[in-house]
Amino acid sequence: MILNPYRFAAAGGIKDNLVAWYDLEETTGTRVDAHSTYDLTENGTINSTTGVVGTAADHTATTPNSLYHPDDAAFDITGDLTVAGWIDTSSIGTGNTSIIGKSNGTGNQRSYLLYRSGSKLRFLVSSDGSSGGNTIAESTASISANTWYFVVGVFKANDVVELWVDGASAVTPVAAPASLHSGTARLELFSFNDGGVNTSPATLDSVAIWSRALSSGEISTLYNSGSGVAYADL
Repeated sequence: MILNPYRFAAAGGIKDNLVAWYDLEETTGTRVDAHSTYDLTENGTINSTTGVVGTAADHTATTPNSLYHPDDAAFDITGDLTVAGWIDTSSIGTGNTSIIGKSNGTGNQRSYLLYRSGSKLRFLVSSDGSSGGNTIAESTASISANTWYFVVGVFKANDVVELWVDGASAVTPVAAPASLHSGTARLELFSFNDGGVNTSPATLDSVAIWSRALSSGEISTLYNSGSGVAYADL
């Protein structure tokens, strides 16, 4: 019998220290956490469309609509961390779009943020909540509109900050601080600053967060040669 290598690798422990996983299969309203109980509330209007794996969440406006969960101890991760998700941006402008993050510049409550900034993908972490404490890993290559990208940010405390795109390292790792700021910002998709940032139209799928650093092999498994995976397949 020939085993599917992706299913076999995923069964080996990708769920270890998984905090939340959002398949984003719902067409409107609350988006359910497939792994635990940290469901996302809809702020404004987030629609749905075809995703990489089934249905995806679709933000068609340029207003700060978002999906969010209130500040929770589960997301106040100060040590090793991984955040991941698929993004497809219909236009590449100068604005920002959050894939997933816990970051509010007001009151210096930045912790971590995986996002698109203009034509680049970025992973930001902050050691003290302030912009001065930011460490940012930015993709070397620019992205294109109307194209799906699987983006992963990995924080290894007191070691490196990594950014992976489509299963491959997208930047030379950046030196990491010893820990991340534990702030009061809510966990948010599409927007950030607790819903205070306008974003370009974008679509997100299969967004997740871990309280550990995923390995390159695990990231490759999740990318699955561009096909992605659903929570049920982990």
